[in-house]
Amino acid sequence: MKFSRIALALLSMGVTAIVSAQSYTLGGNAFGNPSIPAALGTTDGKTLDIGVGDGHGIRLIRSLAATGPGINIIGGSVWNTAQPGSHFATLAGGWSNRIGGTGSFVGGGVGNAALGDSVSIAGGANNTISTNVAYAAIAGGTQNTISDDADYGVIGGGSDNSVWEARYGTVSGGYSNILNGFSATIPGGMMNRANGAVSFAAGRAAYATHSQSFVWNGYGDGYFSSTEAQRAFFYTPSGLSMHFGKPLDYANNQTEYFIEFGTPSGLYSKRDAIIYASNGARLTRGGVWVNTSDRASKTALQTVDTRSVLKKLAALPITTWSYLNESAATRRMGPMAQEFFAAFGLGDDDKGISTVDAAGVAFAAIQGLNKVVVEKDREIADLRARLRAIEKKLGL
Repeated sequence: MKFSRIALALLSMGVTAIVSAQSYTLGGNAFGNPSIPAALGTTDGKTLDIGVGDGHGIRLIRSLAATGPGINIIGGSVWNTAQPGSHFATLAGGWSNRIGGTGSFVGGGVGNAALGDSVSIAGGANNTISTNVAYAAIAGGTQNTISDDADYGVIGGGSDNSVWEARYGTVSGGYSNILNGFSATIPGGMMNRANGAVSFAAGRAAYATHSQSFVWNGYGDGYFSSTEAQRAFFYTPSGLSMHFGKPLDYANNQTEYFIEFGTPSGLYSKRDAIIYASNGARLTRGGVWVNTSDRASKTALQTVDTRSVLKKLAALPITTWSYLNESAATRRMGPMAQEFFAAFGLGDDDKGISTVDAAGVAFAAIQGLNKVVVEKDREIADLRARLRAIEKKLGL
């Protein structure tokens, strides 16, 4: 009810005699007895409506629950309402908003409905948190929905986004994103789906359908989906660049180190390669790995005793074997890294053999073998000349 409007009108006209000593008066009241509460309200459970002029301002509505009586607070338009069964709920303002459940909150906006227990909608338009959801929140935007037991779900904004049937899901914004994976995340974008538990989908029409999958789709005409759990998937039609180290050229996004996947577009990567690294190494589209071997990238050059390399290589044990983490049916051939390192001292440890070092040893050994062959050819030619001279003397 409107409180003391007649009394206030009479006071404004100077009529004070009929105003009760217990009424509130213009200018305020003094309460000398601390045992008497300075309360403004009703004692019969009716709604208290505090307004300005003929408009509604704030309505205090009594509610009943198993825990006892409480108050729902409704501000703003007369079209804002508290649903039957709501308890300790607050609707701060806006127009045509609804609250329900226990401890729900709507800050403002238009057509929002916070119907679950301890759920919040800060603003926006036509956002809904359904009755079977608790501890969820929508910050703003329009036409966003959290429903079907999606407790602790969050939507930051955007339009037409939904979180349903999964707890702890987060959609930060964007358009028409759908999340129903436990503790999944969609940071924004449009038409993304995060259905796997603890999955992540971003970009446009990225579908993270498997548990703990990460999907980024940069393609403009179609969806891109995960195919197995605990795996990251990136679809970038123009390639993928990863830059790290010291910044060198801000204008061209160049740093001390980088790796580019797909058609190169960087300042230094002019070759057509699947993978291109800042040090020049690359994987060609034909499937060939190319090592950097530019003279300008090398220092401390030393000549090699190729015959010594040939001798060491000839003594190096060569076996066939299988890697422990591969099928036993998959056989490999080559030396052990420890013996290779002991023989040639190449590389930075004795745990691996680089293709550059293996090829270098092979090149040197071939040159050493060529020297041996040339010497043998000379010896054979000399012996043949001497044999012909002997045969000539003998008349043979």
